[in-house]
Amino acid sequence: MLRRKVQIFLYRQNPGLEVLLLKRARPSREGAAEDWAPVTGNVDPHENVRNAAVRECMEEVACEVEPEPLALTFTYEKKGKRFHETVYAARVAPDEAIELSEEHTAHEWLPMDKAAERLHWPEQKKALAALAARYG
Repeated sequence: MLRRKVQIFLYRQNPGLEVLLLKRARPSREGAAEDWAPVTGNVDPHENVRNAAVRECMEEVACEVEPEPLALTFTYEKKGKRFHETVYAARVAPDEAIELSEEHTAHEWLPMDKAAERLHWPEQKKALAALAARYG
């Protein structure tokens, strides 16, 4: 069974392009000391992907957003399960308040080069490059 997921890169101009990365309370990689990622989550059954992106941003960082598709999707396997992930970007105001859910312990706004250093998964790095190409 293919599970649907979504990842959303929140970005702002401050004055240069910055993205929000979240430090997971529990790293998704075995043995990792820490794990930074954009907003991510599962698409609920009978939910469309865009609505899942809106919901995940509200649940994870308490931000109302208008997701913009980055025209990227990824299919991958992890721990014997297959996933199909759709990528969005969402612009927020430079002074947008971030309220973390219990899924995360910290957040940081980073310029593109520093964000790329924090990300582990190649798909997330490709998504970040697409965002930089479009909005940077």
